[in-house]
Amino acid sequence: MIALMKLVLFVFFTDILAPRLALATESGEEVKEKAKETIMAVKKYSKEQKDVVVEDLESSFNALKEKINDLGEKARQTSAETQSQIAKKVDHLKSEQSEIDQKISKLKKTSGKAWNHLHEGLVSAVKKLEKSYKDAKEEISK
Repeated sequence: MIALMKLVLFVFFTDILAPRLALATESGEEVKEKAKETIMAVKKYSKEQKDVVVEDLESSFNALKEKINDLGEKARQTSAETQSQIAKKVDHLKSEQSEIDQKISKLKKTSGKAWNHLHEGLVSAVKKLEKSYKDAKEEISK
């Protein structure tokens, strides 16, 4: 993301701003306006990119939620003792799901360094939940 911003600023200064300053065909106000437009375009692009990342993360997470719900349904088809064990695992998985739901909501509202930090933690939490799901599924299959 930072590399992209640097590239955009480099292009702006070398291709747009420098020639115009050299020719002095535009006023200072026009140059400021062009700079504002470029910065707004970069911000819009960054927001769109973040939105795509959040959508992908939510999609993966929702698929995992469905698998966990299916696991709970399969538990109902087992013996009472096994149901109890599986129910505990599913409850734990659903607790993790709830935490991830809250983190996704926060991620949608943050930006900058906080967004990057929260995004990394969220990806890690989803991976952890996926591993917990696989472990629970393997245990049930035994």
